Amino acid sequence: EEDCLAFLGPRPSEAEMAAAAVALTEEERKGTVTEAVFKKGISKLLDLSLDGVPDTLHSIRSLRNREMKRCNGDQDAAVQGVASRIAGTFSEEAHNFALSFIPVVGLPLALVEPLWLRLRRAALVCELFGHDAHLRRSAVLTAGFGMYSAGAPLEAAIGLVWRMLCNGSVLRFLPAGVIATTLGDTVGRVGVEVVCAFEKGRRKLDQHEWDVELDKVNLSNAVLKVAEGAVRKGAAVAMAQGPKIAAAGVAWAKDKWEARQSKGCTANRSSKDDAT
Repeated sequence: EEDCLAFLGPRPSEAEMAAAAVALTEEERKGTVTEAVFKKGISKLLDLSLDGVPDTLHSIRSLRNREMKRCNGDQDAAVQGVASRIAGTFSEEAHNFALSFIPVVGLPLALVEPLWLRLRRAALVCELFGHDAHLRRSAVLTAGFGMYSAGAPLEAAIGLVWRMLCNGSVLRFLPAGVIATTLGDTVGRVGVEVVCAFEKGRRKLDQHEWDVELDKVNLSNAVLKVAEGAVRKGAAVAMAQGPKIAAAGVAWAKDKWEARQSKGCTANRSSKDDAT
């Protein structure tokens, strides 16, 4: 079965999934996010915000074209509309889709939602100014947090973001609540920074560039992804518990099968008696 999120990297082995399930449960219990988990998660969210998900979520270029159509080709109006809602809210469908991010990026939902909105809309402003967001990944990332990266490589830009969240300190983990609070405190300058970051060198978008067919997407497919993710997580947790659960499952299935067979035999004998 093809995984629509395969472009985010190779699917982990069953053993890795089990270990990850245990690790995530422990991190959630502690209420902390490690530096390594954050960096890996934000990198995957950035990829997702640019590439979208086939049949479910617009690519950033398709999203740009949709905004240009809504504004009848007025780039400035489109930019201001997006910049003014950098830290917006999720619809119920988008919330469901955000839930499906969690097994992929390894971050709690309380962080996935604001991080996603910042990255997605910073990338959209970049595209609306006529740039290729894929070529400005570092700038998209840092602008989404109200910073200027000055052409830093992506890895360095991610490090800058983590240090900003640590208030300039060198820390290996942060409480998720602290990260969420810091994100809330920077909302005011993010909208301004994303415009400043990409307005320089802006390029006029001709109508033939944006007046094209959009990606065919259906966000309700997110519900299926949430269900699939839940099944995978359940399987991973079961594996992590060891053979005891597996043995119990086999015993339960055996009991059900024997009961069904016994019932079937009784019904057959009854049918024969009626026939005679």
